[in-house]
Amino acid sequence: MRITAPHFRICRPFIDGSYLGSINDTYIRDPRYATDRVDLIRGYHLLEKELLRICDFVEPADANVSCYSHQLFALLLRASTEFEANARALLTANGYRKSRSLTRLG
Repeated sequence: MRITAPHFRICRPFIDGSYLGSINDTYIRDPRYATDRVDLIRGYHLLEKELLRICDFVEPADANVSCYSHQLFALLLRASTEFEANARALLTANGYRKSRSLTRLG
């Protein structure tokens, strides 16, 4: 599928597989990409840090799939909220609007 327009807030690698040639010549600096990118990265790092802390106590293995704790629940809830906020911002930045059936502007 050929990309015919830029899709803002979506990070894609260049042809050589890298994400940045240099920070000065990348689309990430485009304000339509994500003006809140520092906050997004901080939010991700907090989730990652909490997951690694939980893995000190619960081994991520099939045998522990039924394990439950309030910490795991809180992490899942926070991760879901982050995903929802990012998905909503991605759709808004790319011209989608809320309606009965999802439609694209333009």
